[in-house]
Amino acid sequence: LLNVSRTPLREALGQLRSEGFVEYLPNKGVRVASLSVKEVFEIYSVRAVLEGYAAKLAAENANPENLRKLRNIHKQMEEHGQKRDFPGLLKDNRDFHGFIAEMSGNQTLSNTIDQLQRRVYRYGLLSISIPQHITFYIDIHKNIVKAISDKDSRNAGKIMEEHLLKARDNLIDFLERYPGF
Repeated sequence: LLNVSRTPLREALGQLRSEGFVEYLPNKGVRVASLSVKEVFEIYSVRAVLEGYAAKLAAENANPENLRKLRNIHKQMEEHGQKRDFPGLLKDNRDFHGFIAEMSGNQTLSNTIDQLQRRVYRYGLLSISIPQHITFYIDIHKNIVKAISDKDSRNAGKIMEEHLLKARDNLIDFLERYPGF
């Protein structure tokens, strides 16, 4: 059907399984893996620490060029938020967090953050599309941009960590209200 032999397909599915994206069902096949509340709690808790550290390093390493890019990403986020363009807003959010990780100058940290973000990406749309969350997330990202622009590394890390812990709690609240989602 897709003109792909079985070996590369098995290898790709094995890789997706090892990263937690799919799960094998005996005698049935493969399906997209869902995350438990415990896994969401763990992933977001680790992200909070790592991305808080990345924001701290980003503030220390900030230069006019990357600050301009960070502000542009945030501006785009505001525009998508006003239009209620949730897929655009979710992409901007991923770009924002990914760029701060890149600004940290620590490739291992950036790669680890990216891997964790990919694990919870599909759940981001749930959290970001709740109307009262949009303004909160855009405002907190603005505070992160300001702290990084001011080279206030301590505050940048603190705000980022608080942001991800709040996002974690919001997402867990949603998943508990709508089990099996």
